[in-house]
Amino acid sequence: MKCSKWKITCPLKNKNGFTLIELLITFTIFAISIAILFCGLRVGIRAWEKGEQDINNRQRYRIVLDLLKRQIKSAYPYYGKDEGEKFLIFNGKAKSLEFVSALSLQPDGARGLVYVKYAVQEDKTTDKENLAFSEDFKYLLTQDRKTDADFVSLLNNIIYFEIEYFGKTDENDSATWHDEWDAREIQALPEAVKLKLKTKHKTDQLTVIIPIMAEPQYEKSNKF
Repeated sequence: MKCSKWKITCPLKNKNGFTLIELLITFTIFAISIAILFCGLRVGIRAWEKGEQDINNRQRYRIVLDLLKRQIKSAYPYYGKDEGEKFLIFNGKAKSLEFVSALSLQPDGARGLVYVKYAVQEDKTTDKENLAFSEDFKYLLTQDRKTDADFVSLLNNIIYFEIEYFGKTDENDSATWHDEWDAREIQALPEAVKLKLKTKHKTDQLTVIIPIMAEPQYEKSNKF
């Protein structure tokens, strides 16, 4: 019996529509294409967000380093007192620095000299370092280290941060770079400070050399 005799349309010979298998194949290809499209879109968005974050981080590093340069450059040869002896306030180590500056980093900071501390703090949760600072105006009046202000974070998630100091430890010596600088013993400020910063394992180290405008003192007497 032929299908045409009874005017019955055979599904296998219908040329005016799609079979179920053709529809399934079409929907499958469409779904795969949408999935690939959204996957590429997500990768693009993540790359864009990462790029934006890197740009923001670089801008933050640039701004913070510029502020540090200005404050260190404005280091002032201020003498403290301890039991009748005077000493120059500038104590620098590889991971910390304390000195007196004529510039405050705080927007609402008072004008005049300020006692400044930088400290590289370890973050045990990430195995990285954070650079923090504090400013204290009372210390210069009271000479009491207990009046130190709280530390404020400047830079986070640092791979590497160290400080070096350039100058002469004696008036007759040649200037060279040092890992530490104790002005209480040397009785002079360094001529320059070097900041070495690394934010990622695969990036090169960033080095900033900051000249100090104040002249070294090399005081012969430490009595008031």
